[in-house]
Amino acid sequence: MAKPPAVAKLPTMTNIWLQAKQPAVSWWSPKPPPAFPRSATRPTAVGRPTYGLPSRVLAANKAASLSSTDFSIPLFAGINSNSAMDDASITLPIFSSVILLLFYLPSSSSSSSSSYPYEVKCMLQIERLELTATVGPESLIFDHLGRGPYTGVSDGRILLWHGHSQGWSTFAVNSANKNRACYGGGVVEESECGRPLGLQFHWATGVLYVADAYLGLLAVGAEGGVARRIADGADGVPFNFTNGVDVDQSTGEVYFTDSSTQYQRPDYLLCVLTGDSTGRLLKYDPIRKNVVVLKDSLPFPNGVALSDDNTFLVYAETGSCRIIKYWLRGPMAGATTVFADLPGYPDNIRRNSRGEFWVAINREKIDLNHQVYFKTTTQAVKQIMAIKLSREGKLLEVLLNEDDTFVASEANEHNGTIWIGSVENPYVQVYKF
Repeated sequence: MAKPPAVAKLPTMTNIWLQAKQPAVSWWSPKPPPAFPRSATRPTAVGRPTYGLPSRVLAANKAASLSSTDFSIPLFAGINSNSAMDDASITLPIFSSVILLLFYLPSSSSSSSSSYPYEVKCMLQIERLELTATVGPESLIFDHLGRGPYTGVSDGRILLWHGHSQGWSTFAVNSANKNRACYGGGVVEESECGRPLGLQFHWATGVLYVADAYLGLLAVGAEGGVARRIADGADGVPFNFTNGVDVDQSTGEVYFTDSSTQYQRPDYLLCVLTGDSTGRLLKYDPIRKNVVVLKDSLPFPNGVALSDDNTFLVYAETGSCRIIKYWLRGPMAGATTVFADLPGYPDNIRRNSRGEFWVAINREKIDLNHQVYFKTTTQAVKQIMAIKLSREGKLLEVLLNEDDTFVASEANEHNGTIWIGSVENPYVQVYKF
């Protein structure tokens, strides 16, 4: 085995050994880890071992594709900024909760002199956008002029961020919300006030489409105001838990999900625990003003995102912890394939400017059969906040967070910044590369 590169000791870190397989095989199956780096030390008093980290970026094989060969990946989290560092250490800026991104660079076609097939980068939380008298900025989007983010919150409103000088303002409300005292409402009032989840603009018209968990598919004019309901059911079955949405910018067609015909949003855990498979993937045609069911009998379909060339879309199957690819055009139109298996329950999906997909991980996978998903403690897996997938479904990056009180619902990469939404917390987290 090639000798590892020189390493620099970082403060206390938690190490999880993960295994990856591709295609359509869980990345997270257990496998005995390879030999620890030379800098590994005894476990600390709290039981967390300290491991060395390569002091230089390993960029070899970045373009190589994943193969069916198993490989283990050390995944680091839990930096303690108060720990001392020796003379050989590298300096990482620490501010608030630190997030690490790991770029997985495995290859079966070329040999590398290094035993570390990844690159490590550090991200800093640069700001937290607090909400007032409401919670749950579930989805985050920007308009064609770059303004935003816009987000839907628990009292039924759509808010717009104007910067720290002006803060948040109400951009839109739904018709049910307009004459009710819903502001500051919680789950109890959601069925009356509405609960906007997925959001997306059609840039050519400025129309904002809203997947409201209770009211169905809504549309808001370019200037905001009162949202109008444009669809509340399909094939004679009313929407019960409208969730994710995306728009084909070339045709204006709207793709969205109805997560369950049996359970509404407050009972979303029952969708998972009961194995409910009554969800649907749908398409709204703004010209014909009709809704078509593309796929039914789905286990909790959630976020949805189109590819950069609109030939396919991907949607999150929260119930099965998978991302599914649905072909829209070409010889496979209408067919589905497994795009990725995940270590937890996916929520929203956002495509970035490079055609890659950010998938928010709401929480770790529930173990109903005492199956071992992780080599070490699940506490560290709870820190997985989002992952980035290539256009082919290959794992590119993992986004970690030390704040286990934050529940991520969306990761949106915009102008070199990652904006993290939450269906539960009263703030948006903002990170910079």
